[in-house]
Amino acid sequence: STTCGGVAQSASTYTLVDDDASIVLVKNAAAPVAVSGQPTQFDVAYTVVVSNPTLATANYSLVDTPGFDPDVSIVSAAFTLNGGISTALTGSGPWTLQPPSRALAGGAADTYIVTVRIGINRGGSAINDACTAPSASGNGLHNSATATLQTAGNPTFVASGCRNTPTPVWVTLRKSLVGRALASDQMQVRIRSAGVVVATATTSGAALPASASTGAVVLPAGNTLQFEESVKANGTGADQAPSSYRPQMTCTNATAGSPTILPAGAGTAVSTRQEWPAFATSAGDDIDCLITNALRSADLR
Repeated sequence: STTCGGVAQSASTYTLVDDDASIVLVKNAAAPVAVSGQPTQFDVAYTVVVSNPTLATANYSLVDTPGFDPDVSIVSAAFTLNGGISTALTGSGPWTLQPPSRALAGGAADTYIVTVRIGINRGGSAINDACTAPSASGNGLHNSATATLQTAGNPTFVASGCRNTPTPVWVTLRKSLVGRALASDQMQVRIRSAGVVVATATTSGAALPASASTGAVVLPAGNTLQFEESVKANGTGADQAPSSYRPQMTCTNATAGSPTILPAGAGTAVSTRQEWPAFATSAGDDIDCLITNALRSADLR
């Protein structure tokens, strides 16, 4: 009615829509865990938390993108959401963890744990092992997550996590016995890592030269290594110092530019063994050492 105080002619109902929903994205990386029996493989867990600090429901999608050091390969990957069942991820990424659109209530949070099993390739470089600040693809075990808010403009949110690549050391110790003082003499060579024997190799048979090799042994970088050898009658007897022999060690490192100082020369007789100075290793070292034993020349003077 156009008359003041008249009866209302119609009624209207209004719905107020709060479209101010938003999200917060946080990601972190746990320390790599060595895989038992696979010294070049590690499991790395990345935690991604999507939270909604508003009162309105937020709808989002989520993609995870690994950007690892070039010497790292992906063996397998899987993720869980809020502690649920594990879902395998295929290929090398990017991986869609949440397609459009997941509804996240105001004040709620979703937690994703992405676990990637990596392999570290032999013959690479340690130059990209360290994470950068800010974290960047191609350095360390960088991994980023991108959440897209399903609202006007589809704003994106990016968070990253990174751990340094745990590049190990490869070491091979070989033996060449070119003469025998006694027909029963065999030689055993040993690799010690942090004082513990981690590999041995023993010559066998009557032929000369007799050879033996530990094969490539994979060890954590930074460990102190030491090489030694002993004479063992028939290959199984008690350790004896090789006093009738002239031992000589030569070593090479296939990793160019490594600061590791390798042992060389005749070594030192210690009790029942011959040993060479302990030395610290560097990530990516690929060390090959050969101990050659010849008979000592007779002193005819």
